[in-house]
Amino acid sequence: MNKKIRIIDILNMISQEQEMPKKIKYRDDILKYDKDCQDYIGVKETGSGSFFNFLFVNAPTLNFINDYVEILEDNTEDIEELNKLFEQIGYDVGKITMEIAKGLEKAIKESRKEK
Repeated sequence: MNKKIRIIDILNMISQEQEMPKKIKYRDDILKYDKDCQDYIGVKETGSGSFFNFLFVNAPTLNFINDYVEILEDNTEDIEELNKLFEQIGYDVGKITMEIAKGLEKAIKESRKEK
């Protein structure tokens, strides 16, 4: 089963310049995200216009703002996986840096003992 998200949450994602779901379904319309216009465009003849323009022009905001859309194609899981990977890399780099610092500190102490 596909995930669902509210329209207001999609608008918030756009305002925060987050990665957007690639394809959504609202009622019977399938829509694909267009980065250039920051809107969803219909992929069929029945939903061929701008999604947000249609909503804001044709209905009072409270009638749709909390409606859910179904996410058909999403790349946020890929992003979450990359974030975990970068977090792990950062942790590993931190451990390596600490070990290098300890080694340098030990070498300096030994060098001072020899003098």
